[in-house]
Amino acid sequence: MKRKFLFLILLCFINLAHASDWGYGKENGPNSWASLNPKYAPCKLNELQSPIDISTQHTTPTINQLTILYKNNAKDIINNGHSVQVNFNDAGGITFEDTHYSLVQLHFHTPSETKINHKSFPMEMHLLHKDKQNHLLVLSVLFKEKKENLALKNIVQNIPNNINEPKALTELNVADLLPKKQGYYAFSGSLTTPPCTDNVQWIVLKTPLEASKKQIMSLHKAFGNNARDTQPLHERVIKEAP
Repeated sequence: MKRKFLFLILLCFINLAHASDWGYGKENGPNSWASLNPKYAPCKLNELQSPIDISTQHTTPTINQLTILYKNNAKDIINNGHSVQVNFNDAGGITFEDTHYSLVQLHFHTPSETKINHKSFPMEMHLLHKDKQNHLLVLSVLFKEKKENLALKNIVQNIPNNINEPKALTELNVADLLPKKQGYYAFSGSLTTPPCTDNVQWIVLKTPLEASKKQIMSLHKAFGNNARDTQPLHERVIKEAP
């Protein structure tokens, strides 16, 4: 019985180590990701990585080709140890440059990963989408600290206490988590977490939303600092739509 108990404890530690082989600490942080697992090699080898520092003096004007049509259809919320994430089933999505992308999940970074003219924000939300060919698109929303954000309340109040234990979440209107003005910066990039998959379409909404200090700190407390450093541009084009 004792041997079985020790085996179960060892198994738990193995599973925890496997689930947390990367993170944001000194030993497993972004500068080490590529060496932690061969699958994470793109974090170092691929050039067009995210996040980036967007210089508004070096953008290419374009027409707005973004249409957003979300449904109130959240599935659950989970703290995966790296962020608080909300998963969706048939929650609509967006159309960008004549391609439709379905909403898969959203999650948060504190502080923001994206910078605008070298400026960081207290928080950033990434909404991950995919099209029928599994091409990925990330829609980014930046947050500044000010008044309470009513649309965030349902997320903050339901942050799970335990890591990797999903909790049902309903009545989340994703459209309320977006600014009314939907001008954007668009560019090619990657996922900002391992395996740092590239060829990801990025759309960063230009208008930040507001959130209270308490809301931002509640999310930050759940997972800590989880922002990857900005990556070199490598001559990529950044489109700007009004």
